[in-house]
Amino acid sequence: MVPDIDAHCQAQERTFVRQVGPVASVLASLDMVPFRLRFSGTAGSGKSLVARHFFARMAAEGKRVLLTCFNRPLAMRIRARVPAAGYVDTFHGFCVEFLKHCGQAPRFDRAGGDPDFWRRIPDLVAAERIPDAWRFDALVVDEGQDFEQDWFDVLTLFLREDADILWLEDADQNLQGKPPVNTVGFVAYRCTFNYRSPESIARVIRNTLPFEFDLGNDLPGLGVGVHGYDDAPAHRAGGATSGGTGMSDIRIQKTGEPDVLQTSDGRLTLSVPIQIKRRSGRKPVTVPNGETAPVRPWDLAPTSLQLALARGHRWLAMLESGEAKSLKEIAAREGIDNSYVSRMVNLTTLAPDIVAAILDDILPNHITLFDLAVDPPALWDEQRERVGL
Repeated sequence: MVPDIDAHCQAQERTFVRQVGPVASVLASLDMVPFRLRFSGTAGSGKSLVARHFFARMAAEGKRVLLTCFNRPLAMRIRARVPAAGYVDTFHGFCVEFLKHCGQAPRFDRAGGDPDFWRRIPDLVAAERIPDAWRFDALVVDEGQDFEQDWFDVLTLFLREDADILWLEDADQNLQGKPPVNTVGFVAYRCTFNYRSPESIARVIRNTLPFEFDLGNDLPGLGVGVHGYDDAPAHRAGGATSGGTGMSDIRIQKTGEPDVLQTSDGRLTLSVPIQIKRRSGRKPVTVPNGETAPVRPWDLAPTSLQLALARGHRWLAMLESGEAKSLKEIAAREGIDNSYVSRMVNLTTLAPDIVAAILDDILPNHITLFDLAVDPPALWDEQRERVGL
């Protein structure tokens, strides 16, 4: 006699859906206009199932829904299980598709040597006008613990006024240590029950890992086996094995002068006298004799920050000249959101040296468009402190 694994899995899935159902019903009964909920739930609390229920409910009300998450397998799984009444993708997948629509498809062939490639994607999106075809009535963010503040700010540009928003996260799964996203005005809901893991597995997890949660699944589950390595150090992340000469056995480390690289087996040492200069997000190399590579067309293209600054000054000039009476009128003319116009106009209040740094493209690499456009300090000294100038 052997256990029927498939029968156990099916019973587990039925139990999970049955027990998470009431949670989804409670959330659906919340009376908020607009709906703004931040759902913090432990692993197995049914966050993705709640996301699907919310998506289906919004679609049934005739609303167009945008659902984004962090990892692609989850996006594919959810996309296959929700109505075709909106858009489901990872955050970066959504941004790339939008940029393609705008004729600004990212050049992935240039991404390999550019560590800031993905970091600049939100700025590129924010610099574009959002057409009505890309507007949504509701937003669902799953895996919110993996999101960054400017990602959320970018997503709000695609929402119609008073759009409904459901934010789902689990702080215990924040493996990248990202700071929590600020969702002002949201109602908080916390679920500590793990409905997915059968009792035998849940107890092992709770006794082994430093996570506090309640058992919410009454299925006993099968036995739990624990496997270990005979040579634990050989399997640590980032470590080198003791035998062989494969690529995984070579560790690159800094030694001596800053520009010297040496492999762990001592066979190779490189010393490259280069100077890195940031220009429009790219890093041309200047060799010791002062020569640089020929200027390419994309090196001269304006950055997303420069485009946003120009747009803000143009809209401010429209207000000052009387061509437009309000930011709302400009937004209506351009077919974009009021908040986006307001943020771009905020750039016109920046200190002169910050503006010069934008035009010369010499701002620190970590500064994004939203660092400058969202609630900039009124005092120039405070602005400089924010950007590190």
